[in-house]
Amino acid sequence: MGFSYSALKDLLAEDGRDDLIDQVDNSTVLVDWKMAEGSQKNKAKVFETMRLAQEVGRVQIDNSGYANQGVQVDGGTRREAKQLTYASGTYGFIIYAGDAEFPEGITRVAQGGYGIDLYQSAMTKAGAQMSRLTERGLINHELAATENVESIGSNVSVQVDDVSGFRPGMICDIYDSAGTTVRQLNAEISAVTDDADGTGSVTIVSLTANLSVGDRLFIAGSGGAAAPTTQRNVNIADVTNSSIALYSGLSASDQPAGVLDSTTTAWSNAAGKRMIQRIFTQCGEAPTHILVHPFQQQKIYESQNPNLRFANADVMDTYGPRMKFDSCDVVQANTQKPKRADFINAKGHVSKVHVFWEPSPSIDGGKNGGWSRESLQLSQVSFAWKLFLSCALNLRVPRRNAHGAMTNLNAAF
Repeated sequence: MGFSYSALKDLLAEDGRDDLIDQVDNSTVLVDWKMAEGSQKNKAKVFETMRLAQEVGRVQIDNSGYANQGVQVDGGTRREAKQLTYASGTYGFIIYAGDAEFPEGITRVAQGGYGIDLYQSAMTKAGAQMSRLTERGLINHELAATENVESIGSNVSVQVDDVSGFRPGMICDIYDSAGTTVRQLNAEISAVTDDADGTGSVTIVSLTANLSVGDRLFIAGSGGAAAPTTQRNVNIADVTNSSIALYSGLSASDQPAGVLDSTTTAWSNAAGKRMIQRIFTQCGEAPTHILVHPFQQQKIYESQNPNLRFANADVMDTYGPRMKFDSCDVVQANTQKPKRADFINAKGHVSKVHVFWEPSPSIDGGKNGGWSRESLQLSQVSFAWKLFLSCALNLRVPRRNAHGAMTNLNAAF
């Protein structure tokens, strides 16, 4: 009898048996997180970080001027000295957290060898997903709006106007069109379909409320459309929203909002340059980064190359590791909204991220654990180990008028 593959495969080691390949993109570009071993990120870090674990934040605003300066008549009466007062805002930490459970038996057995190290694979995924979630929270805590009427049911496909912030396995909160009345909390997403124009659908495992057109989906626990509070952090989208104050103790008029362009529908070199010039004219500071979805990054590339040709021995990657537009780094992020282009000033005195503690396992005694089995805690209920993962941060923007956003760009190719 001849040898067969079905018999042989049980006798020999197999190349790739120990490779568990993640199918979901959880890469990040805004903050350089120290993630679990083996996980990778785009090295195009945008924000500087303040790693201050034992200090809350204060933003001191000088929106003042001296209202007695002018031409003086020799010998005339001096004007009364007058100037505006300063303003001060405060912020605290916003926590992102998630728990995982590892059945003790399979975790003890699946520790590598010629197979999967279950714990290490799960830790890498958990750390990467937490990093991606915090990045989306820094960009915009609102995920999408519904485009159709949907009824209560299991595995309901919900059409949405933006799929950039969704990943299979995440949860979200659903509110009405005003973003104030709860439809459903902690709705689990099992699948995401991208229609190649920024829109698409998400499958909700158990939809417990009827949905109307225009209902809004947010990151779980972020409080819907409410302004930044102790429930959610300040994000980039807030910076150009002139109707809200970013920090406790400040009014919206204390910090002039960033430039908002909601009328431009197609990216062009002229439109991008005008936005940069509007920001500079407003505050004397030019943005340093343009944060875009890959669809908009491609449009910026094509707008700079209307007659792009390649000759013998030329290489396609003419820009190197970073593409620039008018001295701004063009940074693409899969978590950015496809119709937006955020013009960010990431100079240290203009904006940075205050990291209270990085994504890491929490262990007893108030310490941050390492990315190892030492961080597992024995469950008192199940025959399993528990992993408690968390981080805390907030976006610190002392000068919001040094930023801008285009919010109505066409994402379709």
